[in-house]
Amino acid sequence: MKKIIKIIILSLITLSTSYSKDFPNDICNFLSNVYNSCKKDLKYKNLTKKALYCNNLSIDTVIYFNSLFQKNSLKAKNIGKIAGEICFEACMEEGNSFKTIKKILCE
Repeated sequence: MKKIIKIIILSLITLSTSYSKDFPNDICNFLSNVYNSCKKDLKYKNLTKKALYCNNLSIDTVIYFNSLFQKNSLKAKNIGKIAGEICFEACMEEGNSFKTIKKILCE
């Protein structure tokens, strides 16, 4: 788990050097919105197969965000993967990666 968080943080830092100076705030807002949206979505469901639902929600999140970014940009596609990971954790009511990222990158 720590290795995954380290990879995510390094990806975000790499992305932040490629974009505007407001990138850390933008990515914090973006990830907060993903986290809150995925967590909120769970509250409205009466689920018996929570992990399966959360996995599908996570995959849908990755697909959605990957479609927004340039097809050839691996850096931008990492945001989709990160969003999917954060969505899954929010849905499962864990949030470990998001808490770590927020602590390091967000004000």
